[in-house]
Amino acid sequence: YRMKSLASGEVAIYDSLGQSVHLTHGGIVIQGAGLPITIHGDIKLNGSLDATGDVTAAGVSLMNHLTAGVKAGADQSGKPIRT
Repeated sequence: YRMKSLASGEVAIYDSLGQSVHLTHGGIVIQGAGLPITIHGDIKLNGSLDATGDVTAAGVSLMNHLTAGVKAGADQSGKPIRT
C-alpha cells in the first residue's frame, strides 16, 4: 500500500493495512481501514459534528434511546434511559 496523488505540500503517514493520516489542502483525512480509531483523553470540538452512524454517550444511543416519564400532550419526557 502506498498513497498516490499527493498534491504538492501535502503530507501522509500510512501502513501496509491501509491505515493513514493525510494532511490535505482541504483538511485532515484519517482512514482506519476497517479498524477502530481510538482516542485517549478528552476531546473539545469547536464546530459541528456530522455522523453517518449512531452516536452513543454514556450508554445512551442518540438514534435509538428510550425516555422515562413519557406523557401525552405538551408535557416533556424524562431523561434518556441507558440501553
